[in-house]
Amino acid sequence: MPAVPYERAVGAACRVLAAGGVVLYPTDTVYGLGADTTNEGAVETVRCIKGRERSKPILALVADLAMLEAYAHLTPRALMLARELLPGPLTLVLDPLGTALKPLWNSDGSVGFRIPDHPLCRMLVHSFGRPITTTSANRTGMTQPATLAGICAQLGPTAPLTLVLDDGVRTGLPSTIVDVRGDVVRVVREGALPCVRIEAVLGRL
Repeated sequence: MPAVPYERAVGAACRVLAAGGVVLYPTDTVYGLGADTTNEGAVETVRCIKGRERSKPILALVADLAMLEAYAHLTPRALMLARELLPGPLTLVLDPLGTALKPLWNSDGSVGFRIPDHPLCRMLVHSFGRPITTTSANRTGMTQPATLAGICAQLGPTAPLTLVLDDGVRTGLPSTIVDVRGDVVRVVREGALPCVRIEAVLGRL
């Protein structure tokens, strides 16, 4: 499958997403699998590509704070972290507003949201007009290869990827995930953003 330079691909990627397809795209951490978060069939295709069970969450990528506020309830702690540390490798687990993102709901109704520090991601989501999925482009339980060739080989030749956006090698850690719905902030996964930075921000609240 030919790779497409991302500078010329945003329009094509938006058409793929609107049609229910899946895009393999780079983030500021690793390559991700993107689909329309409001399309249950498209989200299920992402799960099938990864071999991921329904109980495992898939996160939502938003373009900016305004889009985050349109889709999620922000607690004071969540808003503070978003203003201080986003865009960046941080995912905030929040209560969604409305049911538009129901295909992504965890068992408790929450959704993880992220604003990446990568111009392609923000341009793509902004142009698409609503969140897209962001989940690492690897089979569940396997390490994601650093190159597109390795990723495509791992996912297999029959993986239903409609478009591949090429931005070179990716060797970063995944995002840090924190649940900020209540008074207690819970670290779900420490990744590229050290927890000490989160603690420093919350310490000023």
